Amino acid sequence: AASNNNLDLLEEISIAAKVQKGITADPTVLDVKTCMKMLTIWAAEALGVEKEIGSIEIGKRANLVLMNLRKPHLQPVYDIYSTIIYSAKASDIEDVFVNGIPVILNGMHQFIDEDELIDKAIWWAERIRNS
Repeated sequence: AASNNNLDLLEEISIAAKVQKGITADPTVLDVKTCMKMLTIWAAEALGVEKEIGSIEIGKRANLVLMNLRKPHLQPVYDIYSTIIYSAKASDIEDVFVNGIPVILNGMHQFIDEDELIDKAIWWAERIRNS
């Protein structure tokens, strides 16, 4: 994590939208559709890969994130964009496909041993703490 020990991109975009509203005293600034563009096509543009990813179009890679919206903290869903930006968490994501390949299914990574990854993170934390 870069500065706040949080790797939940959905939480970060929610905070960004709310902070901008507070700073500018304008509830319309950094609206939810702009936030979705920041997470998708604008992120791809920033990396120079917008012709390959960032939107669902013919000829682009099938990179998809599927989220379970049938959870109490996400109800009621009046506007899908608002629900995702203001209420969803990374833990609501159930499936992730990268170039059409399932990388996460039912919340479980298909190629990484998460227990091993957590053990390595703990090991590094101890090493850093003791240095």
